[in-house]
Amino acid sequence: MRLRKTAQRTPIILVVDDTPANLTLMRNILEPESYKVLLATSGEKALELLTKITPDLIMLDIMMPGIDGFETLARLKKIPSAKDIPVIFVTAKNAVNDVVRGFELGAVDYITKPIHRLEALARTRAHLKIQHLIHVERMQSEQIRAIINNISDCVLVSNKNGAIESVNPATEHLFGYVEDVLCHKNIAELLNYQGRPTDFINVLLNHDSDDPWWQHPSGKAANGKTFPIEINVREMYTHDPCFVIVIQDISLHRHEIDQLHHLSETDPLTNINNRRHFEILLTQSWQHCKRSNQMISMLFIDVDHFKSFNDKYGHQAGDSCLQAIATALSTALSRGVDSVSRYGGEEFVVILPDTDKAGAQTVAKTMLKAIEQLNIPHQHSTFGYVTISVGIATCDYDADHTRIKSANALLKLADKALYDAKALGRNRFECL
Repeated sequence: MRLRKTAQRTPIILVVDDTPANLTLMRNILEPESYKVLLATSGEKALELLTKITPDLIMLDIMMPGIDGFETLARLKKIPSAKDIPVIFVTAKNAVNDVVRGFELGAVDYITKPIHRLEALARTRAHLKIQHLIHVERMQSEQIRAIINNISDCVLVSNKNGAIESVNPATEHLFGYVEDVLCHKNIAELLNYQGRPTDFINVLLNHDSDDPWWQHPSGKAANGKTFPIEINVREMYTHDPCFVIVIQDISLHRHEIDQLHHLSETDPLTNINNRRHFEILLTQSWQHCKRSNQMISMLFIDVDHFKSFNDKYGHQAGDSCLQAIATALSTALSRGVDSVSRYGGEEFVVILPDTDKAGAQTVAKTMLKAIEQLNIPHQHSTFGYVTISVGIATCDYDADHTRIKSANALLKLADKALYDAKALGRNRFECL
């Protein structure tokens, strides 16, 4: 990121000396160099002037009547707007004790009398340049801080052991801690890491590692709530190793993904699995039963005389009928591993992992009864109400692998059994 350069104004230099000749000399040296020069004939006048203006540099004589240069410097360091202004002593003294005292009070340099033009200019330019660089650095730091404080992502700085050193307001808001509390915590605690906290920075830097935390990266708020996150870590190359950690709460994003995932798997009319998801489930169930030598059964279901139902009662009634049937079929399943899907039109399929023929028949009987209890009138049905026919196919992989070689073969066999059930009078099940 490139920050705009700030326009440089004419530097202001305040010269403080009780001797008019010295003030004139300093003005004649500085003004030709395009500096704006302000003059004060005493420490008191200089301090009064500092309540109105803020110069970029002060050149201060030590030996003055009233309050001398040392006292003037001590007082100006107590003025908030003046305490950071660089001060150069101008003195006839060159005793070591005076020089040391001046530096202890906060002076940045000194010039001895008689004043030499080139020396005065060199020291002036050097300290104005330093002051300008400090000013630019401070402005850039403030701009960066303002940017960080106003972005919505959490930004933390930690040391190499994960101890938090600073945070932005977004971090306080997301985790529910104030900055003072956060800065007494380790990043591992905020990010729900169960291992040794001092190892966590290395875990974050090596995001391709097999550490379990990376399976579900999450944050943990003050109220104990956890939430999914995305995280980015960068090392800052300073005298002490530290790390900038940027955290995003992706709860809303994850919710949107889950919704899209649900929509891609769900039949919009009946709110059960659609055909696409059924095919995925069938492949997974077949492979699992094959690996574990378990039986698997499938039910192929068709609503009897559904076309004539639509013709008689209308498509809106037909949709309501299919919705009621889907709910009844789902309710008839008692295990979480079992699933019902809409195959298409008025056809439904049920996958029953680890289920033999007798178990599949029990489920079919329960479903036939559930549909009967709906008691949906159907004048064109032999029974006077809506019914279903069910075809059952069961595979024991060890015994039937030569006859039923794939999940698709099992589906075809259940479809054939359904054809037999319809041919034998409907409202029944048949097995193959």
